[in-house]
Amino acid sequence: MALAFNTKVEDGKGYEQREALEPGTYDAILSAIIDLEHQINDYDKDNPKVEHQIKLLFEIPEQTREVNGEVMPVILSKKLSMSWGERSNLRKVVSALRKKETTPEEVKTMLRTDGGLNELLGKALVLQVESYKIKATDSAGNPIVMNKVTGYSSLRASLAQPQPVRTPFYFEVATPDLAIFKDKLSKWTRDEIMTANNNEEFPAELHKAYRDIKEEENAKTK
Repeated sequence: MALAFNTKVEDGKGYEQREALEPGTYDAILSAIIDLEHQINDYDKDNPKVEHQIKLLFEIPEQTREVNGEVMPVILSKKLSMSWGERSNLRKVVSALRKKETTPEEVKTMLRTDGGLNELLGKALVLQVESYKIKATDSAGNPIVMNKVTGYSSLRASLAQPQPVRTPFYFEVATPDLAIFKDKLSKWTRDEIMTANNNEEFPAELHKAYRDIKEEENAKTK
């Protein structure tokens, strides 16, 4: 059954109403790694903490939707802390993409190496996807259904490996690619980055680019 939902499309355009994926497993490609810097993790409401996070974008080749008049593979996103322990979700993603168990020490080395995660871009894995309803409703009053990624496993090397349609990219705050910042990130992701707890430490050119984008957005609403 098709489900209506709103998703934050990572193409600089923001919310667009789509058809949710059915719960299940999907072959996917790591399409982007986005540095979110220091974010508040309030999963434990009584003990929120600040942690360095990244956002991963996964392209689902077998599922397509119309994006700004063009049919493109669905993108699902997942925010993860840059941790490397045995229970780390990032370690599970790395192991699935590398098709082998990756130790906490190996993940630690990757995270402490400039661009250490870049080798994972464009690689395939299998995602476990679930759906859930949020309190908001669409224009017709129907509940909005969202997808979330809940698990990761390797795609067997003997199977055909899907290839990305979008060009995979990595965005790092310390050395920002301003074209990616403006054209590849959604409004919500830019806002997430620029409201990070350590945003005062960001490069001046990134702050300027953000101000320019905000001015353009405000001019369009007048």
